[in-house]
Amino acid sequence: MKTKLKTPTTAKVSKRFADRLLDMAATKKAIAPTADQEIASIAKTHLNLETLDTRNSDSLDFKEVSVWGVSAALTAAYNAGVAANGQPTTRSEKQAANLAATQNAFIARKANIDALLIRLQDASESHFNASPDDLNWGNVGDLARIEELLTQACTNL
Repeated sequence: MKTKLKTPTTAKVSKRFADRLLDMAATKKAIAPTADQEIASIAKTHLNLETLDTRNSDSLDFKEVSVWGVSAALTAAYNAGVAANGQPTTRSEKQAANLAATQNAFIARKANIDALLIRLQDASESHFNASPDDLNWGNVGDLARIEELLTQACTNL
């Protein structure tokens, strides 16, 4: 008799959806804009640098910059960082932001775990893609390792 994992969130979730959740988690940082464009813009605007790429030429890679230019660039970079992070200023704002970030991280981790449990259940139902006629000790070793990791995970609960 097969025992299915039943939790409110995983019972109705398809494997396709679980795969999508994992893909979204893996590409979350790729979706978020990087700082490279903002840094390049600041360097061009405040330091008159065409590019931040190394061009292996002293005349192209080294520039004289005024102190007020460096100050303006650093101020712009700081302000861009504050704006990008929506940095809270008061203690209660920081606590609220920290709680929200913690909750979001917890939900994302739980979604990843739910998706992994669905994948594990599907793999178990298909006997981990092993054919009865082609079994060898390597298959047994693979299952032993999975069992060991699951036991370790359950010990941490």
